[in-house]
Amino acid sequence: GDLPRINNLVDAYNLVSIRTWYSIGAHDLDRMCTPVELRLFRGDESFTPLGRSEEKTVNAGEFGYVDGKNRVLCRLDVVQADFSKVTDETENALLIIEGTTACSPESHESVFSEAIATVRRYCGGEAQTVAFPA
Repeated sequence: GDLPRINNLVDAYNLVSIRTWYSIGAHDLDRMCTPVELRLFRGDESFTPLGRSEEKTVNAGEFGYVDGKNRVLCRLDVVQADFSKVTDETENALLIIEGTTACSPESHESVFSEAIATVRRYCGGEAQTVAFPA
């Protein structure tokens, strides 16, 4: 089926995700604090999922991203926190691009490049890769 239109940034990275089968999500950099860390949750962390008003706890042993203020950004990049969502007013964004070990380093590099090019095409601005899988 068709994907709903969200905004230029979300639509652009969704297009890349569909083309490449990589999981991609974005977070408003001006609403969060760096650095961002991928870690295993202890189970006592909580967050408010995108579009919700009530907090939810996360499962112990589950992977997720946390910002510099120890706030859960997302559970992997599947369930995002509402506070860091990308809106039409977003000026600075962090894209998290996830592949698997079954994908080659060349594939990772290609997807990063495609994401940057597609976002710049539809949103303008500048982009840089902050971290790249080794």
